[in-house]
Amino acid sequence: MGQLFFFSLASSLVLTALYLPYKWLLSAEKMPWQNRLTLLSVYLLALVAVPVAGMAGSGSAQALADVDVTGLVPGGVVVAADGSQGLSLWNVLLGVYVCGIAVLLFWGVAIAMRLRSVLAATVPADVDGTEVLVSGDRALAPFSIGDRIVVSVEDMESPCLPLVVAHERIHVRFCHWADLALGYAVCLVQWYSPVSWLMLREVRAVHEYQADAGAIGSGANIKDYQMLLIKKAVGYRFQSFANSLNHSNLKTRITMMYSSSTRGLRRWRALALVPALGAALFVTDLSAVASVLSGASEAVLPSMAVVSDSKVNENPAPVQAAVADDEPLKVVEVKPQYPGGEKALLECLSRNVRYPESAKNENKQGFVVVQFVVGKDGKVNSPKVIRSVSPDLDQAAVDAVMKLEAFSPGLMDGKPVSVYYTLPVSFKLTADDKKK
Repeated sequence: MGQLFFFSLASSLVLTALYLPYKWLLSAEKMPWQNRLTLLSVYLLALVAVPVAGMAGSGSAQALADVDVTGLVPGGVVVAADGSQGLSLWNVLLGVYVCGIAVLLFWGVAIAMRLRSVLAATVPADVDGTEVLVSGDRALAPFSIGDRIVVSVEDMESPCLPLVVAHERIHVRFCHWADLALGYAVCLVQWYSPVSWLMLREVRAVHEYQADAGAIGSGANIKDYQMLLIKKAVGYRFQSFANSLNHSNLKTRITMMYSSSTRGLRRWRALALVPALGAALFVTDLSAVASVLSGASEAVLPSMAVVSDSKVNENPAPVQAAVADDEPLKVVEVKPQYPGGEKALLECLSRNVRYPESAKNENKQGFVVVQFVVGKDGKVNSPKVIRSVSPDLDQAAVDAVMKLEAFSPGLMDGKPVSVYYTLPVSFKLTADDKKK
């Protein structure tokens, strides 16, 4: 779950960076087809850019001088020496994150069940060669989901029925439901981010602009169509999964109907997303940001990580078994300490790191994260690269870690235990190094 949390945070940063130029430069333009493709591209880039850039498992790019070592991360949850629970912030945030996903899933299931009951109570009818499903609920606004169009009995009795069907037929024809499915999947993963919900609203708005243009283009009188939208502004609709006729802001939709289609250079504003993507990747690549995100990737659910004081006292056997087997722990009363403290650890690691010439020649840079075990005797062993950049930089980081002096071992119940420890190491080149 920690990796999912890490991916969610990193991708939300990319999504935010791409959403802002879209909102400022493109959302008010009358080019619904291009804007729809742009929004789908924003989703795709936000979901793909992080793993492609290597942040989810292969490191991230940097640019500075020599070697910088930041963000010491002891592994897991720390339990205070007095036996009280000391949850790490990342573990608590991960627990909140998972709870948020669970709530949204429950809400989605409830909406889906409600939608299913509405569909089950409909009867089919034919409107100008198009099959529609008629609901007995007069308060229900027209909507479409998948290839099905649902209208109320009141709509069937209205002279505006052909306009309603023409509108919903555009949603079905252009498979707008697929865009909504993608948008809600992103909202599920990034539920805490306002931008994910704002993006979904933009997607819905573009859908309505397309449907409005299609309905008017089919020969509908624009005044009659606008009056229909005003009449349908009331009535409940499904907040998820379906495209409803009364969804978007009426003023904006009516304004868009009278606007001229965007032409010429204004269409090229979408290229602003390219530097925005680069800026997002640069920010997530900064050592400070990458170090923070690495804490998210290492987080575990509190229920999995916390060993309460009462459980330790009542059931000491599991802890003793783990100590006896020398199994590395993430839960300790006293964490390992390097001689001289963290400052001395940084200095020693910086002295030991050597930038490989092969990496310099190929301009390789990045953020290597090494996890190792501080044994009962305080010695460093079992190093493992959990975020890689390249084989030569990975090996340089591991070699430097293995040259560290012995720690004061971690303690559980006053006895030395083996403990996981994590160090992020950032390799950065100067401008002169790059020229050479």
